[in-house]
Amino acid sequence: MKNFKIHLVWFTIVLFITGTTVVASNEWVLTKYEGSIFFEGKELGNHPNMPFLQKDGLTYIPIRSIENASIGFTRYDSANKNIYIDMFNSIDGVGGSSNLYAESENALFHLRINSSKKRYNVGEQLAIWSVLSNKSGEQAKLHHGSPLLHYYVQDAKGSIFGETRALALRTSDITPHFQEVRSWSRFVAYQYNRGSSPRYDLEGGEEIFKKEITRPLHLPAGTYTIGVVAEYRMASDDPTKSIMDLPGHRLESSIQITIE
Repeated sequence: MKNFKIHLVWFTIVLFITGTTVVASNEWVLTKYEGSIFFEGKELGNHPNMPFLQKDGLTYIPIRSIENASIGFTRYDSANKNIYIDMFNSIDGVGGSSNLYAESENALFHLRINSSKKRYNVGEQLAIWSVLSNKSGEQAKLHHGSPLLHYYVQDAKGSIFGETRALALRTSDITPHFQEVRSWSRFVAYQYNRGSSPRYDLEGGEEIFKKEITRPLHLPAGTYTIGVVAEYRMASDDPTKSIMDLPGHRLESSIQITIE
C-alpha cells in the first residue's frame, strides 16, 4: 500500500487489553503501536478502545477505524460471517474495451458514457466511465458546478438519485484539446440505498440502515439506467450580465445495465 513504511495487514479482533500489551490468543502477544497510520491520505484514529497493534514487524488495525476516518464503509454480515470493506474513492474500471456505450453532442462538447459490459454481479465493481471532449476545436470559458460531469441512477420503478454537487459555481477555461474522464461514483449507489431505505429518516433509522445494508456503496440486484450529465453556462464578456442571466446548457448520455 502506497505511503506505508510498515506492512499493513488487514485488521484483527482485539480480545483483551492490558496496559500496552494485548493478548489475542494463547499463542499471540501483541504490543500497542504508538505511531500514526495514514490511509489514502487520511489519518486513522488510534483510539484507546481500538488500538493499533504490532507483532513481528507487522501492524494490525481495527476494521472500524476505516469507517471512523470517513474513508469507507465496513460491514459485518452475521449470516455468513463475511466482513465487507468498501472505499468511497476506489476507482472502478476506467478505460479498456466498452461493450456498451451511449453518446451525445452539441456545438461545443462530445459526451460518451461507457461500460465494459451490460450485466454485473451483485457487489462487483462497475466498470463505467465517461469522457467529455471539446469537439469544436475552439477555446471556451464555462461556469459550472463541481464536478462538471456528474452521475445519476434510475431504477425500474422510475426512482432517480444523483450525486451531491458543490453549490458554488466554478469557472473553467476549456482548451481546444480539452478532455475530461470520470469514472462511476460510488456515492450515487450510497444515495440510492439510503434514499430507498424506508426507515432511514425514522428515529434510529441510520443504525437500522447500517445493519440491513451490508454494502451501501454498491447497487442491489435490479435493472438500472446509469446517466452522466454535463451542465454549464458559457461565460460572457458583457459586464452587465450575471451568471444566471446566461443561457444554460445540458448534455446527457445514459446506458442501461443489469445487476444480478
